[in-house]
Amino acid sequence: MTPPHMKILVVEDEIILQREFVEFLDELGYDAEGVSEGQVALQRLQTETWDMLLLDIALPDISGIDILKEVALLSPDTISLVMTAFASLDTAIEALRWGAYDYLKKPMNFDELKLRIQKLRSYREITLENQALKRLVHTQEPTSSLLGESAVMQTVFSELTLLRETNANVLISGESGVGKELVARALHQQSPNKDKPFIPINISANPESMLENQLFGHQKGAFTGAEQDQMGIFEAAQGGTVFLDEIGELPLSLQPRLLRVIEQKEIFPLGAQAPKTLTFRLLVATNRDLQQMVEEGTFRQDLYYRLNVFHIEVPPLRTRREDIPILVQHFVKEFAHTLNKPLLGFTQEAMHTLLAAEWRGNVRELRNVIERAAILAHDPWIGPALLPASLQNKPSSLRLQDVLDEAEKHHLHTVLQLTEGNKEQAAKLLGIGLTTLYRKLEKSESSSS
Repeated sequence: MTPPHMKILVVEDEIILQREFVEFLDELGYDAEGVSEGQVALQRLQTETWDMLLLDIALPDISGIDILKEVALLSPDTISLVMTAFASLDTAIEALRWGAYDYLKKPMNFDELKLRIQKLRSYREITLENQALKRLVHTQEPTSSLLGESAVMQTVFSELTLLRETNANVLISGESGVGKELVARALHQQSPNKDKPFIPINISANPESMLENQLFGHQKGAFTGAEQDQMGIFEAAQGGTVFLDEIGELPLSLQPRLLRVIEQKEIFPLGAQAPKTLTFRLLVATNRDLQQMVEEGTFRQDLYYRLNVFHIEVPPLRTRREDIPILVQHFVKEFAHTLNKPLLGFTQEAMHTLLAAEWRGNVRELRNVIERAAILAHDPWIGPALLPASLQNKPSSLRLQDVLDEAEKHHLHTVLQLTEGNKEQAAKLLGIGLTTLYRKLEKSESSSS
């Protein structure tokens, strides 16, 4: 049976062995090509899409470990199988730490190579399916940037999964630009009422007089100029979802009316003589501390409890920098399509700049930066010159070790998920001792607390 189409780049400096690998993989039905230098491999990774990398650790021009480091930036979806004639525990740990999924000792048995590649192919297919779910491709939002593989985003995705079969009210909190509306849309799209309307409104964008009318509507003749009935958003969303963004800006005078709508599931449009019974789900979002507002008397406590049936906190971008390459590649593809340009991504230097930026505007700011660079770009690979000077000149508090520690923590938890929590199997898969694994997990937990 021919395996699914998969492109494999073989990086091996021994030409005869390289050809044997390529011919063997071609016979198995894979699309394999070979290179003998690490720098050439990096160039191919920059300009082409590869599903798998079969990589010799010992190369004449650049170490395989350094290549693995760059693969994480240039091609995060490519899985790597490393080969070495000097396989030691330290080598294996180092390779796995930098993103390799498996390793083989030279000289190797070709049957063993076949089995390893089949295993990794299956793993990649499952991983891509899981990523598709976690990135909420099923939300039917073609430009959705609710993406990520970091531990903090996995928490968000897990919470979304828990809420899949419920219509409970949800409070979504987080800084401006983190993607709170994307979370709300995802909640709607995976709900039983996904075919019903999703009606968003930004509370802070409307003066109080207009806001009341938009929320609850009015009947003909309710006031001068009211020549016809107008539905409020709750009525317009009948059977679907209402999303109130910046709920912390809701005037105190309107809070009792919103509370009644939530409790009674009915509205009184301005000028109406009788209530209208409605069915809807309510999602709200804020970048403010509602609990503190309750204590200060600027937000009703009873309304807060009604809204906060379930709480999702969307993390800021600075706490999940390992997601930046994924987001960048997503936005590059988006703007390559909308601008009709053959854009492939950002150069290594530019990507390092993006990783080190502060991103006070979070994902929204990142998207704007990518859009600007894409508009200015004349080459497939976007360099640092097209990034705003503020990103390049501003000193960053980012420590490389922090990023590496976060990447290792994410890798440890990914392996534990694969082994369903079996630490002995996880340690074996990682190529480390059980004591070492416990030490790393303890370090991971202490850094998170």
